[in-house]
Amino acid sequence: MNTHTKGPWYWEINPASKSFSLRAPQKGGTIVMDFVRYGMQSAQPRFNVGNILRNASDLTVVDPERDHHKSWHRLLDHPDALLIAAAPDLLAACVNALERFKEIESDYPVSIDPTLAELRSAIAKAMCSTPSPTLQ
Repeated sequence: MNTHTKGPWYWEINPASKSFSLRAPQKGGTIVMDFVRYGMQSAQPRFNVGNILRNASDLTVVDPERDHHKSWHRLLDHPDALLIAAAPDLLAACVNALERFKEIESDYPVSIDPTLAELRSAIAKAMCSTPSPTLQ
């Protein structure tokens, strides 16, 4: 379990069952992550591990900085969860890269244009409401 689910990803909401899941279009809508409620508790996240949805609480490791409280403080160790957690940093890196390219626009070759288009598209997708890739 060392690679994340390939994208694109999209949220699917089912108002009838009051459920929502993060999906990838492969194989008719692979579930990347969803939530399940047990009794009166809050919804708990689940992640796909080998096409089996596993509770996030089963996918944890000890936080090395809090080993003395390992039963209280654990880290979620799943590639999709790590990618979701890294999303703000990845967005900031894309914005910074695009700004840097604007500063040196006359110095880079035309062949970099598709890369700039990808940066712009990724930033727009993260910052705006866009339709699901399966609905376009």
